[in-house]
Amino acid sequence: MHLINVPSFKINEYLVPEFSIEKGKMLRFWVEIIPKNNSDTDGYLVQKLIQKQIVNNFTKHKELKMFSCPDKIKVGFFDFLNPMSVDDYLKNKIDLDETKVAQILSFFTIKPHYIIRKMGYKDQKIFSIISSIESNDVVLLDFYGFSPQNEKALTNYLLAKLKEGKALITFDNLYFKEKGSKNIFIEDINII
Repeated sequence: MHLINVPSFKINEYLVPEFSIEKGKMLRFWVEIIPKNNSDTDGYLVQKLIQKQIVNNFTKHKELKMFSCPDKIKVGFFDFLNPMSVDDYLKNKIDLDETKVAQILSFFTIKPHYIIRKMGYKDQKIFSIISSIESNDVVLLDFYGFSPQNEKALTNYLLAKLKEGKALITFDNLYFKEKGSKNIFIEDINII
């Protein structure tokens, strides 16, 4: 059953095809990234614009929680006084128990005692994805900047979340395109 159908739309010189979002499925957009000159849009910027457009279209469906995943979790002023660990955040902000936290982190190299604001870019981005997926029904995220090893770990985690009924819309560079699978559907976004 479709959670939502999104009609085709254009962002600058990119055409996003019509698509639907379903529970337990991941739609993986492969975005053509060809920076030409200063006046053209590249695929990294267009991916953010596409996410914003999808979220705007989705606001009509208030019964579902959709979230466009940032590159890192925002921490407040008090975090500098009392730094929050990964474990604390997942238990207190996301309301997960010890077993669930251990299960989630087993996919990655992130440890429960890591201080969020002190983690490197890769771990911050992965942690932001984890937090977003655990808190929302539909999540938009990108694979930009991950090594093949990190992308594989993230994909394994995402596949586990699909089995739980999460719906995911993901973005990556068209030049690293992989095949789809039973629960992962592929769409290309090209310059027209």
